[in-house]
Amino acid sequence: MTLLCQDEREGYGEGLDLGVAYLTLGCLRDEAVAERVELVSGRNETETWKEVNAASLPPMFKTFRKEFAAQLSERFKLDTMPSKHVMLSLKLNPSINLAPDSPLLAGKSAMAELMDAEYTRALRRQAIHRCQATSSDATSPTDRAAPAPVEAAPGAPDTPEPDAAAPDLTAPAAPGFKRRKGLLGMVVAQQSNLPSTGVDEQSTMDKEVKAEMESFRLVRETVLESGQKHELYEGSDLFNLRKFWAKHKTLLPLHFAVYVAEVAPKKAAAANVETVFSGAGKFMEEAKSTGPTLLQRMTRLHYNWKYEFLRPTIESVVARYKLKFQARSSALDSAPNPLPAGSSAQHAAMGPR
Repeated sequence: MTLLCQDEREGYGEGLDLGVAYLTLGCLRDEAVAERVELVSGRNETETWKEVNAASLPPMFKTFRKEFAAQLSERFKLDTMPSKHVMLSLKLNPSINLAPDSPLLAGKSAMAELMDAEYTRALRRQAIHRCQATSSDATSPTDRAAPAPVEAAPGAPDTPEPDAAAPDLTAPAAPGFKRRKGLLGMVVAQQSNLPSTGVDEQSTMDKEVKAEMESFRLVRETVLESGQKHELYEGSDLFNLRKFWAKHKTLLPLHFAVYVAEVAPKKAAAANVETVFSGAGKFMEEAKSTGPTLLQRMTRLHYNWKYEFLRPTIESVVARYKLKFQARSSALDSAPNPLPAGSSAQHAAMGPR
């Protein structure tokens, strides 16, 4: 099951936000299991809606609603734990209510904790990148000056060169045999000798991350309080997330970096409908000359545990290939060393096409 969400309105970007898509699928599943269902009849001016009990539907529609809800729950993990990308998208969308008692997180304390952990990790990673970039710019080779040569003071006596033959009594004694530490010994040494460098930088970075998280929390509360009256809803049901981050990239630089790197849709890297269908057409054209052996290696099948007719075997795929391209496959099987093209013997072996 594939969900293709595209919104081409100017300013919204390409594609639907992953967090909003996750919430939409949850609402779709809830509609599929609801006890009341709305039926529509007519079109345009004569369109009418009637609410009926789901138990009165024909068995075909009951089975469809049941299987549809089960597949949505399983494939998109609506009742368990979504992927970290979905959780990060939910955290970076200020129009989504993520309070502990919200409909999304009510009774899901583990999901809330993991979502906070992924959110904090992403912000800290961007903060570390910024610190490394700042330190590398500060210590660039063009900024470092060469040390001045040390000149001897005028009138100072010349220091005699040490005699190479004389033993150096001030030199330390040769180190004795050192035994290599075991792995557990190295662990103990690392835990007992904690490095003191970088403590101030870490505390400063953590303060920066916490300050941005608090600022974003206040922004989220403002957006949720305004509801659809907020200017970025622009009179619709969809919050313009792209325009929101364009306005707040200065106020929330770490959040903006996480949004661009891990949340924002990337149309250039996504497989759109044209790519899928052109690739399938190219594959079908090449299948005429690939042969059954190579074809069975290239076949991509979607196995569905529920329905057997969606689980063809490799043998059935090869048999169907031979049925469609029987002349070609028989020629390949019976003639390991084919004659040159255009010969009468080869045409006779291939038979009518």
